[in-house]
Amino acid sequence: MKIAENIGFDLDAFRGQRALLQGASGSGKSNGARLLLEATYGQFQHLILDVEDEFHTLRTEERDYAIIGGDHGDAPLTKSQDPGDLALTLLKVGVSTVLQIGDWTLEEKRSFIGRFIAGMMRARSDLWHPTVVMLDEGHLWAPQQGVASSSEAVTHLATAGRKRGFSAIFATQRLSLINKDVLGQCENKFLGRVEQSADRRSVADLLGFAPRSSEAVDMQGFQPGEFYVVGPALSPIPARARLYRAHTQAPKPGSTVLPTATPAAIQRALAELAKASAAEERAATATQARAESNPDAIASAEKRGYERGHKDGYEAAWTEANRANVEARKVLARRYEQEIEDFRTSLWTEIECAGAFPRSYAQRAMSDGATEVADPSSAIPTETVVSGQSDSNLFADSKMAPSSRKIVNAIKAAYPIGITLVAAAKRAGLSSRSSAYSKYLAEAAASTEIVDRGGGRYVAISPPSGFSAPPGTAAFKAKLPRSYAAMLEAIETAAGEIVAKEEVADRAGVSRTSSGLGAGLRELVELELIEMVDGGYRLSPDFL
Repeated sequence: MKIAENIGFDLDAFRGQRALLQGASGSGKSNGARLLLEATYGQFQHLILDVEDEFHTLRTEERDYAIIGGDHGDAPLTKSQDPGDLALTLLKVGVSTVLQIGDWTLEEKRSFIGRFIAGMMRARSDLWHPTVVMLDEGHLWAPQQGVASSSEAVTHLATAGRKRGFSAIFATQRLSLINKDVLGQCENKFLGRVEQSADRRSVADLLGFAPRSSEAVDMQGFQPGEFYVVGPALSPIPARARLYRAHTQAPKPGSTVLPTATPAAIQRALAELAKASAAEERAATATQARAESNPDAIASAEKRGYERGHKDGYEAAWTEANRANVEARKVLARRYEQEIEDFRTSLWTEIECAGAFPRSYAQRAMSDGATEVADPSSAIPTETVVSGQSDSNLFADSKMAPSSRKIVNAIKAAYPIGITLVAAAKRAGLSSRSSAYSKYLAEAAASTEIVDRGGGRYVAISPPSGFSAPPGTAAFKAKLPRSYAAMLEAIETAAGEIVAKEEVADRAGVSRTSSGLGAGLRELVELELIEMVDGGYRLSPDFL
């Protein structure tokens, strides 16, 4: 079916897949979510975790939804209910449902979402069937920085929902803030208007655009409903499209729209839902009654409860202590790194003002007969006396800051392959958090030794000394952490074919759920050794 003039939506292909809708406020992503829900209704069960109480208007004469929770729901949703058991019951009954939790606190929402999705993921295989989970404001439930109580379950849904037939629709205003492990599993993407530069870079990276390319910059002026669309169920290559208007709309800000009357089919489903819940409660009560009538069972239960409480408390304290330790180390590392960069910048400024370039310590150490500098990219240029030179460009490259020189050297080392300044800085080991980072990039770009060959990719003017062949991946593997090198090897052996994230993990001997898997793949992408394509990864064409 069509969702835009130039975009179709393949429902069969979408089964078990994920969709991401990104856009600033007012970009039309809510309309896009409704469009997908209307298109999949009847083919998939819908479980809508409504964090703003706005999706109840999906219920029409053509589409029956049970509405649980909220001021005018068909049934109450209390905080004492077990969300996991509720999820299992809804899968058994098979009714499409809107769960309204808009009035709950952020942590209450996170707890409910996490436990509800965890309940779904532990469902028996006889309950697996095509289901769509709709979750707005995805960056709040699976943030990139820190861990929320819902993070693990949302990530599990994104990475392991396929074999259960569980699809997901994630919407977010801030692409750069959503967990990269979740983001990497969203094969189908709707990328709309961006307002933050960090989000523009993230969107450009997903689409394969340079961050300052005309395509990326144009996205800041996208009209409501205008998106770049790409994915197996949508379009094989990024296509700019204006989505159709959904048949239903969210309530206007500040207005109250009551749900339509509960349809007879939903009343029957709710009765079945209540019956199933009551049966589960009776079974739990009977089990408890049997245990309470047995003194040995009571003593055993008390002992287990004490041991479990002790274990949970110890693990919680240990986890919190580790988290605080990691955060403190990060803060100290950033502070130390910043102080080093500031010192280097200040030192270089003083040297420039003096009008001369003193010999570096590395070069002084060579006065006893050594013939090499261990790291020439970090050495300050040899002592030079400026006397009567009128050409201000004569020493343009020699006046370059050491960090800028490292970027230029990284580009020269890649000859004849062109790489971006950001990738070169990454290969040179520079931190993007440095206050002088932009200065280093600008100085490197102005070097007379390199040239922009197009698309922001720079290449050396001439082959470096001793050049014999383009660089391969071996040198990078030798310097990368062992697990990252194994990931690169796994992707390289595919000879240009796209490799799914899970397959990379299996080939490299890395856990599929390890945070190091996502971190390693991001590092390899930033180094421009691999590229992300349709949710998978393949070797950069430069190395094929």
